Amino acid sequence: MSTRTTGARHSRSVRAVAAVIVTVLLVGLSACSSGGESSGGSDSGSASDMEGYNGLTSDSVKEAPAADGAGRVGVQTRAVISTGRVDLESADLVEARSQVERLLGRFGGYVGREETASDDDGRTSRSTLQLRVPSQHFDTVMGSFAELGKVLSTKRESEDVTTEVIDVDSRIRTQEVSLGRLRKFLARATKVTDMIRIESEIARREADLASLRAQQEFLADQTSLATITLTMALPPEKAEEDEDPLEDAGFLTGLRNGWDALTDVAVVGATAAGALLPFAVVLGLVLVPLVVWLRSGRRRRQPTASAG
Repeated sequence: MSTRTTGARHSRSVRAVAAVIVTVLLVGLSACSSGGESSGGSDSGSASDMEGYNGLTSDSVKEAPAADGAGRVGVQTRAVISTGRVDLESADLVEARSQVERLLGRFGGYVGREETASDDDGRTSRSTLQLRVPSQHFDTVMGSFAELGKVLSTKRESEDVTTEVIDVDSRIRTQEVSLGRLRKFLARATKVTDMIRIESEIARREADLASLRAQQEFLADQTSLATITLTMALPPEKAEEDEDPLEDAGFLTGLRNGWDALTDVAVVGATAAGALLPFAVVLGLVLVPLVVWLRSGRRRRQPTASAG
């Protein structure tokens, strides 16, 4: 009986050891298989990334949706480019120019360009100013020029460029995302040909991005500041009024006019005499000797005739 009990205990011990050994082996095999799968997945991921770049074209990368909500456009306020033109007259352009400076200082504007012309006396006769003022004060400034002088004409224009602003902003975000992807591809590239292709594409996209940013800055400047062309000129000189012909009528006026006429005649006669005097002198020098010679010849002929 004791022998059977001892054998049963030994059999149970052997079974327990075997179960432990089998469990350890199964755990080890599972760990090895999972490690192999993870390493294989990493290799395949890297390969798929490069294959993804090789399959990308310029258009597909340009039109790819931006990640992390970069392609979504939030609430966009209207972007408007405002321009105006004002022509006015002022008797003192120097003072008008000073008033323009005070007006711009009140609304936070400035003079972007100025052209000035002067008359023969050195006075400023015409001045053309290009004013830049904040867009929210455009209407107020346009209505303030009556304080500077007589407004001859005004013109206002507005161009809504909201769609263009949204388009440029969206293209910039898309370009930035595509450049980020290309730089990741470049970091994982192992072949020289791939590196050259990626670097060339990055350079081209950076140039496009710089151009888009320049457009963005231009639109931001034009929409945030309105442009007003102000032309100031002196008023035209008044034409002399027609004089009344009977305004100076009377005896004294007649006497003065007669004396002036006599004086004019005397001046004309003296002028004519002075003009004829050189001719008279020349004729005298020629005619006097000729007359003397003719008379002397006639005297000589008379005694001869009497003697015959």
